[in-house]
Amino acid sequence: MERPREVALFIDFENIRYSVLNTYHRELGGSMLMDVARRYGAVTLARAYADFEDHPERVQRDLQISGIGVVSTGPFHGAERTKGGADLEMLTDIFESLLDRPNLAAYLLMTGDRRFIRAVNLIRNRYGKEVVVAGVRGSVSNDLIEAAGGCFEPLEFAPVAEGDRRDTFIRFVDRLERSKPFITFKYVAAAMTTSSEFPGLDELEAREFVAEAIQDGVLVKHQRPDGYRVLHLNRELDAIDEALSRAGRAGSPDRDDAFAGSLEDPMDEEGYDDDDAFDDAEPPETVGPGPEEAGAEPAWHERDDF
Repeated sequence: MERPREVALFIDFENIRYSVLNTYHRELGGSMLMDVARRYGAVTLARAYADFEDHPERVQRDLQISGIGVVSTGPFHGAERTKGGADLEMLTDIFESLLDRPNLAAYLLMTGDRRFIRAVNLIRNRYGKEVVVAGVRGSVSNDLIEAAGGCFEPLEFAPVAEGDRRDTFIRFVDRLERSKPFITFKYVAAAMTTSSEFPGLDELEAREFVAEAIQDGVLVKHQRPDGYRVLHLNRELDAIDEALSRAGRAGSPDRDDAFAGSLEDPMDEEGYDDDDAFDDAEPPETVGPGPEEAGAEPAWHERDDF
């Protein structure tokens, strides 16, 4: 029986992840990368390199579930945060595989960094292996592709449509409303940055997204009798019902009206004044965390400037 063609997959993860986020506005999945690698044979070695402290934990877990080994690297020699550590580890493993794994027939390098040119030339010219460079168009060095003999595998994925992103946001806020007695501007924005439904979203982008939803009438601000400014979905809009219906859920949250002022004031009465009326505050401890919260609880006690 003929031995299957063996392929090694090496991923410059930070380079590839941010290229996909910036171009397609979607999170990079390990299974997506393995599907690409399997086009060239049996993937017997697969590793991703990055300082994974800079990436969500769910991303690292997804790579491991997909069969991709994770090599987490910090700053090189205690220097400021750079990519040098990840590049060095990746190059070292490539060279070791050339010495220890003679059955590897092809190397798939997912990177756009021209610093790998020398390694590509070594793999092809000295060891006679096929090299394929994979990456997002426009973010890969042309010199690197030429060094690989023109073998380039573009990473192309369907971008997240604006309408789909809006529907995702509506369903996301609906779940927050159902799991909390009330939600605020800053709480929604903070929760978005920890949710897999909004990959790569930083705090400023999340705040702008929420502000735009208020301007478009998707969200409505309301000041409670106790002085807290809270948000809720404008369920009178047809777009809200349509988005929730597509998710199999519509209508108002099945909970006590958070805007009736019947909830216990989470702030102490002592020292309460008009300035406190615009502060976000945490709901009572009896309410558990929302389904989309991951990691540390988003801050509630910052001033709401919107």
